Amino acid sequence: MHFELEPEVSGEWGENTVVNTSIHPPVVHELHYVFTGWLGDDLIESFPCYIISERLARYLSHTQLTGFKLSTVEVTKSDEFQTSYQDSAFPSFTWLQITGDISSDFYISSSGILVVTKAGLDALKMFNLSHCDISVVAT
Repeated sequence: MHFELEPEVSGEWGENTVVNTSIHPPVVHELHYVFTGWLGDDLIESFPCYIISERLARYLSHTQLTGFKLSTVEVTKSDEFQTSYQDSAFPSFTWLQITGDISSDFYISSSGILVVTKAGLDALKMFNLSHCDISVVAT
């Protein structure tokens, strides 16, 4: 069984993002994520990129799940974010680069949506996905 995930969007690409927008979906080579808000989820999106909390990254790095690699992301906070949110509970983040295909635990569908297997979803659900829309992929 597979599941489509549409995570919380908490910001946008920053000025230091290196991206090829001449193709669709765009290919991001270096990611700079600027938070404009955050509702607390451990999985965040800014199409076509996903970032995860450092604690989720540590967990995933010790699993046998396939279809992703963990990379560095530059994270900054917008002026709006800095005046509206407390920094005390703000974690570090890691770029979750999706590299898999339909035979992997993580992959991107032909419509550009993150898809995970039941094992992938079970791992993610051990963390906060409160604002992530999850639906079963029709087979």
